[in-house]
Amino acid sequence: MDFVSPVLDIVPRLWDFGVKHVAHVKHLGERLEELRTAMDDLSDHRDDVKERVEMGLRSQPEMVTKRVKRWLSKVETIEEQVVALIHEGNLQVERKCLGCCPRNLQTAYKIGKKVLKKTAEVKELLQNGYFATLTERLPSEWVSSRSTPPGSPQMVAQFPMENTVGLYSKVEDVWEKIEDENVGIIGLYGIGGVGKTTLLKKINKEFSTRDHVFDSVIWVTQSKATKVEEFQDIVRRKLEISDDIWQKCSNENNRACEISRLLSGTRFVLLLDDVRKGFFKSQLTSLGIPLPNKGNGCKIIFTTRSEELCGYLGAQRRIKVECLPPEQALSLFSMTVGEDILNSNPEIPKLAEIVTARCSGLPLALLTVGSVMASRKSYHDWICAVEMLQSYPSEFSGMGDLVFPPIKFSYDSLTSPIARKCFLYFSIFPENCTISVDELIDLCIGEGLLVGTSPR
Repeated sequence: MDFVSPVLDIVPRLWDFGVKHVAHVKHLGERLEELRTAMDDLSDHRDDVKERVEMGLRSQPEMVTKRVKRWLSKVETIEEQVVALIHEGNLQVERKCLGCCPRNLQTAYKIGKKVLKKTAEVKELLQNGYFATLTERLPSEWVSSRSTPPGSPQMVAQFPMENTVGLYSKVEDVWEKIEDENVGIIGLYGIGGVGKTTLLKKINKEFSTRDHVFDSVIWVTQSKATKVEEFQDIVRRKLEISDDIWQKCSNENNRACEISRLLSGTRFVLLLDDVRKGFFKSQLTSLGIPLPNKGNGCKIIFTTRSEELCGYLGAQRRIKVECLPPEQALSLFSMTVGEDILNSNPEIPKLAEIVTARCSGLPLALLTVGSVMASRKSYHDWICAVEMLQSYPSEFSGMGDLVFPPIKFSYDSLTSPIARKCFLYFSIFPENCTISVDELIDLCIGEGLLVGTSPR
């Protein structure tokens, strides 16, 4: 009978273990509400801290302490994670089988576990958000030589931000490269509408909350400043070069010299958005932009649809921005549509999954379609949307004006007429069809799309 005691000892432990696991699923709704309440408390306190910081900066020459900036950055990061997690959790709560249990118990369990952990993180962050001092006096040399210290929030232009679901890991990846002294130029590339500009905006915003060593952050949308004078004028306004001085610079070379004079000896970050073909690394110096190196510690981060262009601009690190995986795509779409619409009919969440799948994880498509469906509570409207996206996607509101142009530009940017013909040839294959590369090459040769003795 000696074996009985160990068995009896194991039984209550297994019971406790099972109860804890079931609780993650059974109490998911309550825990989501607890997380929402905790996040609201943290957001309110964050706003109070920001207001007190702004009052301190306005009253006298001071700078935000590193502890406060680090805390504000953590709050912003966790807020994005909480919003996405609550949306995922709400979808599980709404999809109940027999009115009591979520249909996918494994997913509901994982989300419940994440919710519990995230709630603890939010509460801990709130407890750590009480500071004896929020700002500190500027060093005397900064007060006399400049209006703002390196890394201060005032130096960063603020842009309206889209939802940044799925970009957190990319932001961290880019920031790691920014802190690497061996990396001066970083290229972000991907198809049109995948979220490159949103990622760059998010990185730009990080300079207002994180600790950094840079004196200025300059944003230029290269596709809108294709002329030398347009590009230089954007940079000079950021550097606050007066109109009198600028007018004395009679030509492009003189203006480039003035920009270079002000940027030399400083650490700057140049954010170049939407770089198009024909823009090369050598053009930066002719515009007055010193190239990054270990000595000056400067950075250039750019977005483009062409990986090839990353080479032309001398990117030491290339980061591909890709479409969202299914769970994050559904989260972004749900956030755009809104809970009121999703809860207005029990069938709409199922249709939302179908619509999301039709967008193939492309953020621009998810945001465009989600914005249209944000006012549609009728089940019939959602059925029509699904049918239209499956049969005539170009007729869907916003798709022709917003989604197709960047995709067409990506198609037009293919390197040769042959590449474009091959791309169109692929469209005859059924959706989700597995295509053998060798078979595809043979077919293209047979159609006369590929020629030569060694097409492979």
